[in-house]
Amino acid sequence: MRAIALMVALASLNAPAYANVVINGDFETGTFAGWSLFATSSNASLGTPSGGRAIVPFDVQGSGSTTNAARFQVGQNIFTSGIQEGGGIRQTIITTSGMATFHADIAAQETNGSGNGAAGLFSVLLDGVVLSSFDFGDIGIRQIERNTFDFTAPITDGQHVLSLQMTRPFGAGGQTLGLTPFQYWDNVSLNVTSVSEPASVLLLGLALAALAIRRRRLAA
Repeated sequence: MRAIALMVALASLNAPAYANVVINGDFETGTFAGWSLFATSSNASLGTPSGGRAIVPFDVQGSGSTTNAARFQVGQNIFTSGIQEGGGIRQTIITTSGMATFHADIAAQETNGSGNGAAGLFSVLLDGVVLSSFDFGDIGIRQIERNTFDFTAPITDGQHVLSLQMTRPFGAGGQTLGLTPFQYWDNVSLNVTSVSEPASVLLLGLALAALAIRRRRLAA
């Protein structure tokens, strides 16, 4: 049985954890390098360059120190009641099949001094399918709200589109900085853990061998 245990341990070494496949997920380049901007419709906005979409120093984690983060001011260009609009950033990633572990730090900030009924609905999408969402809801006067995305999901081998999206059912930030809440992303990563086919076959064989030994011992 010790030999089988050792072989199982060796086989588990064939289940590698792949490095982060996201490019510029911490935005330390000071740019959106590796990412492309997108809007949910022609009536959607990410905020104006002077206000919304930018890379800025911000304490997304609440640790007391600032790092570069992606900032937006999403919403509608022309208000239509009850419609979520906005957009975000996306990039193409290449992975092996396995389990994808995703992490990101997010925040919303109200700077206008009047509060707001929608700080932002944040979503993570893979190939257009929502994997996880978080809605900050309303936000108080000069308040900062923070949260994280931490989840795992199965992923197939090949090329995929990872999208980070924010929407609001109200107008987007105009030329006045801070007119509507800001939305932030930082420390975005996606790691894939897979079990190679040879390792899977070996583990199955070892399991069957262990069952056979146990049956012989019970029969003796």
